[in-house]
Amino acid sequence: MKTSWLKLMDGNKDDIKFMILNVLVGLSVTFVDVSNVSAISKVDFHIDYHTDTTQKRLVVEYYPNGKVRLKGYHGHYANKEISTDYYLGTWYYYNQNGTLQHSIYYHNDLPSKSFILKKEYYPNGKVKSIEKYNNYDLYQSEKKKLGKWQYFDKNGELIKEVQH
Repeated sequence: MKTSWLKLMDGNKDDIKFMILNVLVGLSVTFVDVSNVSAISKVDFHIDYHTDTTQKRLVVEYYPNGKVRLKGYHGHYANKEISTDYYLGTWYYYNQNGTLQHSIYYHNDLPSKSFILKKEYYPNGKVKSIEKYNNYDLYQSEKKKLGKWQYFDKNGELIKEVQH
C-alpha cells in the first residue's frame, strides 16, 4: 500500500492536481443547497425547496412519523392583470406507511387544452384506476370528466372502461 502511494506522489504533479480536482468536484455534487428550505405546521411539516424563485418550487409534506405524505411541483404565474399559483407535472400522495395511494398529473400547457390525469393504486403498487378531468375551468369544483376512464383489478388486469 505504501509503495503505490509513494508512486503516486512521485508521479506528474498535473496528474495529482487533476485527481484532487476530481475528488473535490465529486464531493460538491453530493451537497444540496437548503438555504431556501422552510418548515411549517405543528403536527407535520412541509418543505418548499425553491428551484427557480419565480417559476416553480418542489413541495414535500411529511407525516409525523417522518414518511412523505405528498410531493410535487408548484408554480406561480403573474403579469399586470393576474397573479395565480398552480400545480405542475405529477404530484404523488402516500399513506402513513409510505405506500403510494394516488398520483395526479397536471397538464397545463394551453389553457383550453389543460387536463388532470389521476391514477389510484392498490397497496401492492398496481394501478387501480385512471381518470381524466378538464383543468381549464375557473373553479376546481367545475372539473368535468374527460375521455376514457379505466379500472383494473388487484393484478393489474383491465376490468372496465367508461367513455366520457
